[in-house]
Amino acid sequence: MGGIPARIAFFLFAALFVAAPVCGMDAGMKQKLAVLPFIPKNMEAMTVTESLSSLLLSNLDRTGHFEIIERKKIEGMIELEGLRFEHLTRDDLVRIGRKNGIDFILSGSAMSVGSSLALDLQLLSTKREKVCVSDTVRLSQTELSTKIYDTAKELVNSSKECSSAASAIARQQHVQAPSDLRAGGTSKSIRLFWSHPDVSKLIGFKIFRAGSESGSFSTVATTTETVYVDDNLNLNETFYYKVQAIGNTGAESEQSQVVMGKTSIAPHPPIFLGVKADIKSAHLQWRSRPSKGKEGGTEEAGYKIYRKTAQDKDFRESASAPADASSYTDTGLKDGTAYLYTLTAFNSNKAESEFATTLDVVTVSGMDALKAEAGKIRHVPLSWNAHINDTVEGYNIYRSADKDGEYKKAGSVSGRMTVSFTDSGLEDKKIYWYRIAAYNKANSETDKSQPVSVETRDVPPQVKGLSAKSGEVRKVSIAWEPVNSPADEIRGYRIYRSMEDKGEFKKIGDVDSDRKASFTDDDKPLKDNTAHFYRITCYNSANAESPVSAVVSAVTKALPKTPAGLKAKSGEVKKVSLDWDKNPEPDIKEYLVHRKRSDEKEYDKVKTVREGISYSDTDLKDGMEYSYKIQAVDKDGLVSEMSEAVSAKTKPLPNKPAGLKLSEKDGKKALSWDANAEKDIKGYNVYKKGFLGGGQNLASVQGTLWVIDELKDRTEFFITAVDETGLESERSEVVVVEKK
Repeated sequence: MGGIPARIAFFLFAALFVAAPVCGMDAGMKQKLAVLPFIPKNMEAMTVTESLSSLLLSNLDRTGHFEIIERKKIEGMIELEGLRFEHLTRDDLVRIGRKNGIDFILSGSAMSVGSSLALDLQLLSTKREKVCVSDTVRLSQTELSTKIYDTAKELVNSSKECSSAASAIARQQHVQAPSDLRAGGTSKSIRLFWSHPDVSKLIGFKIFRAGSESGSFSTVATTTETVYVDDNLNLNETFYYKVQAIGNTGAESEQSQVVMGKTSIAPHPPIFLGVKADIKSAHLQWRSRPSKGKEGGTEEAGYKIYRKTAQDKDFRESASAPADASSYTDTGLKDGTAYLYTLTAFNSNKAESEFATTLDVVTVSGMDALKAEAGKIRHVPLSWNAHINDTVEGYNIYRSADKDGEYKKAGSVSGRMTVSFTDSGLEDKKIYWYRIAAYNKANSETDKSQPVSVETRDVPPQVKGLSAKSGEVRKVSIAWEPVNSPADEIRGYRIYRSMEDKGEFKKIGDVDSDRKASFTDDDKPLKDNTAHFYRITCYNSANAESPVSAVVSAVTKALPKTPAGLKAKSGEVKKVSLDWDKNPEPDIKEYLVHRKRSDEKEYDKVKTVREGISYSDTDLKDGMEYSYKIQAVDKDGLVSEMSEAVSAKTKPLPNKPAGLKLSEKDGKKALSWDANAEKDIKGYNVYKKGFLGGGQNLASVQGTLWVIDELKDRTEFFITAVDETGLESERSEVVVVEKK
């Protein structure tokens, strides 16, 4: 090692024997000081750090101001907290100091810097939670003793200032006094119990005792618990007690009321038979200890149950039971917590026995977190590990929409080995939080387990690729891309239709998912040449529908155009010739011809024309007017509207001859008549009327005279006119010719 640090080490060693007192001892109670080992910051400082720490500690001790806590005790305190020196934080030091009644904690580090040492010091006040001193002291071999002396003096002065401030704060703090102080005596001890509203704000309690109620009270103990046992007493001794609370800042409460305690003859302790764990409870059993002739204070008037946890220093009374009781159930306990129990018997004078045997029990533990399966449709499968304790009768499952929100019961299952539950009727794509609790026959529950979250599956995805085919006859064919999803996802598709793009869509059909992804809308059937709008959803096993698809539209096939250019020719003999314009559609298959007479109301179809655009309607009545309409029919059977009506009249019969009379010519009888006015009269037919009204055609003449060659009997004659088309008129008037 180098020369300078070596020489400093020598002077440190010598200074330990010549260190003088720094100042006189202060009046009053000494401040408790813990000095932590100083930490060397480099290799050169390692050999002198321990000696430097010891020298400073020696000077501080000689001031008489501090009560120095032994190193081993400090190490034990830190070890009990599960900590290490090098990892201590200020909060750790404050907590350890307050817990053990330490007022100040001194820590430091040393580093060799050239020819001197740099000593960093921190003095922490645990009551004020404040660093009173934070300083770096430079030390050299020539001024080592003086510097250490001055440093010790500064530390004392700084601690006084901190203590004064802490005392001022303590005076300002109001600490509530202990209440409900009670005393119970055995033959060898007196037990004290009391209450305090907020023990977390206290360092602890002071217990005072006196021989009489008005006597001088002296401190006999301090404790951090709300129970104290004054033991090793003699039989029939009487003492008076009171308790005072000490706040975290050192402020003291008023002293409690005085209680009297005395030792006296007491019953024998009961025989503690056992304790059995349950949910948030423990079942205790005992029996009184048999003895002959229970007299003189040994007869039990009742029992007291005492309990403590591993963190408690002393037993606390938790309940009492009458003399005839042999069992008790202690409730309100924590899950999975170890408790120690003992019992006492007390007599009519409240004198208690010594403690019975101590028995321990661990209450039924709470449940581990649930396992929840995410991604299910409107339900959540839950599972858990069966509880190992056979007091469990079943499980309650709780659900919340928020981790820290209110959990309501979602269901219950009975049987310890039942380890699953399905929560159903949930919303789509929502996060739920679950907890579970076990219950017993009395329906007492464990604490709820840690929450677990799970999200339900979203609604099915939107259907893509929807298309609709236009131009179909009174129907629309639609198709779409099948939705790719888990096997349990898509159960089918729903088709919706509207007559307007923004109108109301109504469901018109369902298609199972295992069928082809298509649908034909031919309801009623559909109207011709009409736009129809469609959208589609898919749905899953819970009937949850996807968002609607994009809207598509299609127009049904239009009817053929109404035929145009219809013409009808009048004046034809017993027929009407029709012709019309050809329809523009390429798929016209035929035309339908409809006819009615002037004396009829309705049109009747008379002809289907499959070739051409004309038609002759024959075998008609002479001189009759006919009206016609036509329709076009395409290859799909669509029929156009009726065309405009046209009318035509067949050629009428010639007028019946007039002026028929009997005349003579060349001495012979003859028939004569007036010539018809029609220009196309070709001739006349002469008829002899028959017996039954018929007629016998006797002659056809072109003129208006016919000579009767031979007359055998009385004869009736009539004539008709015949035109060039062969049409023959009705009969003329009859002329009777007598035989002479």
